[in-house]
Amino acid sequence: MTGDGGDVFAAVVDYIQEKLPSVFILENVVSLMTRESGSTWNYVLSTLWGMGIYRIYTECLSPHRYGWPQSRSRVFIVGRICRAPFEWPAKRPMAVALEDVVMERHDAVLCHPSCARPLTSAAARTLYLLRAAADKKGVDLDTTLHIVNLGESEGRERLGTVGVAPCVTSKSSCCYIPVQHRYLTPHETLLLQGFSPDHPGMDTVSTTNMHKLAGNAIHVGVLSLILSVVLSA
Repeated sequence: MTGDGGDVFAAVVDYIQEKLPSVFILENVVSLMTRESGSTWNYVLSTLWGMGIYRIYTECLSPHRYGWPQSRSRVFIVGRICRAPFEWPAKRPMAVALEDVVMERHDAVLCHPSCARPLTSAAARTLYLLRAAADKKGVDLDTTLHIVNLGESEGRERLGTVGVAPCVTSKSSCCYIPVQHRYLTPHETLLLQGFSPDHPGMDTVSTTNMHKLAGNAIHVGVLSLILSVVLSA
């Protein structure tokens, strides 16, 4: 494992070996498992097991399988000194609807005027293609609340599942709500990540940095479910 990612992982391992926590939880993109033909993933697992202290458990989880309206598949690694059996949280029905996250257009524009900026020619083209894909599925994007990513490169446009937002990333400012003719606000990206609307500091960070913070965070809801299992032991 080379590059900045390798440096970060080495620092994490050093920290674990120094502090010896009874449990640790790591999270990363699913592509980590297939990077360099799987050699990176094998290196990560062999290093963690090689410490000789922890039992290592891995699983791919996404918030939309656990009650939140966001498709965000991530690989989680749990390391425990405890030898008691460990089971990943059970899947659960949607508890938070997209309507609970998305603000009314007037409120969104008032808080974040840039969310109502005009579409670029590339974004307009992508939206046109997504509308065509929606029409084929019998979905009217002008009347149905749905979020699409207009920042995808040509040929990678995806309509996704209606009612489930695309993955929140550091570039989620490209996510668009056709029925409201506006982009997603950073406030909404944090809500999609499971943060409380009253989370301290929401109003003190720039729009750009807020999107970055949300995109790089572990989903709070999924993490809390894992922690509830871990702490119960």
